Amino acid sequence: MLEQTQWHQSSAAEALGISRRTLYRKLKRYREQGILPEPHHVALRL
Repeated sequence: MLEQTQWHQSSAAEALGISRRTLYRKLKRYREQGILPEPHHVALRL
């Protein structure tokens, strides 16, 4: 879902029917377990 929303976490959470906080906690847990890589910085679009 994150790839579909171009890593826009608020949009992904809404599409999944969960709160942003729940998504953030899940992402943190996945990173700690090595399932998900550390976040990458995305250039701002002007």
